[in-house]
Amino acid sequence: LNEFGGATFSAEPDTWNLDTDAQNPYGVPVQTEDAFLRLPSPVVSSWCSDVNPAGFLVNQATKCIRPVSVEKCDSIQALSMLFYINSSILSVFQVNITVQSIVVQSLNGMRTLLSSSDVLRLPMVLGELCINAVLGVNYHITYTDTGEIIEAAAAFVLGAISKEALSIEQSFEISFTQENTQPVLLSGNPGYVVGLPVRAGFRSSKHSQLTILHSTSTQDCLAAQGARAPVLFGYNMISGCKLRITAAMKCQPLAQTLLDVLKGQSFPEYVASFGNSQAQDVLDWVPITQLHISEQVKVKPLSSAGSSCSGNLPRELSGDILPLY
Repeated sequence: LNEFGGATFSAEPDTWNLDTDAQNPYGVPVQTEDAFLRLPSPVVSSWCSDVNPAGFLVNQATKCIRPVSVEKCDSIQALSMLFYINSSILSVFQVNITVQSIVVQSLNGMRTLLSSSDVLRLPMVLGELCINAVLGVNYHITYTDTGEIIEAAAAFVLGAISKEALSIEQSFEISFTQENTQPVLLSGNPGYVVGLPVRAGFRSSKHSQLTILHSTSTQDCLAAQGARAPVLFGYNMISGCKLRITAAMKCQPLAQTLLDVLKGQSFPEYVASFGNSQAQDVLDWVPITQLHISEQVKVKPLSSAGSSCSGNLPRELSGDILPLY
């Protein structure tokens, strides 16, 4: 604030230090014809500021308070759908922002998804109400592996404002998905939300979840491969299965099979520190340290044929112990 002289400041595209060696480098404001893609957010106070730029590949979610006047609502730009889609995104070619969906919210909070989003609904005064006012915008941006934005869509929540209201709360969100990939689901912003999955992944790809064996009381360990359940933040979880060993089974291959069942086919290398940790933020990912605790256990075959064997088999198969600090 000391540097720029106030709660808001000019942020035209030529004032930003852009990396010209890459198309849309990480964090650089998404440029449009008139400036940049705006993601209104609170600055200093809870009031909305419309000069917050959306950064490329930076998933964000904001909420802020907008002063309103029902009598003048049709002239308040920030309440109109046009304010959020009337400028094209500048990429290799201009990308128009399309309307993905429109949800209408009543005064009592009930929401209805409109069957068609082709017709713009602009704010207007109806009696003592202002209808079709923008309460929320959710941008979804699709880009290529070279950083080129190729699609942009906006989902709207419109609502009615009563004459008594002096302000409304608006919510805004933006997410980025690479072409031909699935969107990354977040588990909080920034911290985890209790009950949502713990995010995890590998050095090369961090778009996964931490999982444990999905088990039932009668589940056979050797038939349990592939059935996994996500580890939920804030919940202590335990899983397990029953192992029946026959004389034909060999201990060493069996030990590796059991380990594979407990860990799953693709056990991650990292977990995310935050519910919205980005893959590019290396310090936001914690490596998983595996503690190998083995115990020699004498296992007697159920059949009288064959001799007993010993191997590195766990005394109880109660799933991986995954303490999260």
